[in-house]
Amino acid sequence: MPTFFRDINLFTLKGKDEILYNDLKYPYIQIDSINEQKKKITYFYNKDLRREDLYTQNELGWVKLISFNDGLVDNLRYEIVSGNGIVLSLGYVKNPASGADPALGIEGTDPVLQSCSILRGSTLNHYVFSMNANIHLPITNKVEQIPLKRATRVRTEKFNVSKGVLTIEAEQLSRKKDQLELESIQKQCFYVGNLPFSWCYTHYPNLENVDCE
Repeated sequence: MPTFFRDINLFTLKGKDEILYNDLKYPYIQIDSINEQKKKITYFYNKDLRREDLYTQNELGWVKLISFNDGLVDNLRYEIVSGNGIVLSLGYVKNPASGADPALGIEGTDPVLQSCSILRGSTLNHYVFSMNANIHLPITNKVEQIPLKRATRVRTEKFNVSKGVLTIEAEQLSRKKDQLELESIQKQCFYVGNLPFSWCYTHYPNLENVDCE
């Protein structure tokens, strides 16, 4: 049987503030435990818009896979929730052809690490790697195994929800020769009303831009 919630703990995938079916009002979250190893989380934004996330449990934790082809390469993105206080996302690209593609820096069909995102609390760190680096990293839930120092770009976003306003402060670094240098600092604010952080982080649609204080 599905269960319904107003909020969710992003680091455990457990619902918060349960609501009864007869009391459902948008937005709300529905969690379906398909079996012990699979669960589906559906975000109902309104009567016309929803988002479904399917997670499978394995030795790494709860894992969500998004795959697509952009016309050149296969893209694989793994989101891993292992109960260690972080949400880890790993992005790979894979040449679907049997041979290597030197132009993309891809050797054969082995997936190459392209990006990594780490959410801790309300801070998101996003790392981008050069395809020429040929980082063939097995899927992992251990941050210490990821060669973060080889990133060519690093973006840090700090989220804060206060008085109905979501503030995102972002700092971006880019690699210049052998070191990362500050490239830009940004600050954006959105009206979110009584939406909790989990809804803001999961890309609630059509948020209204407001002036930052």
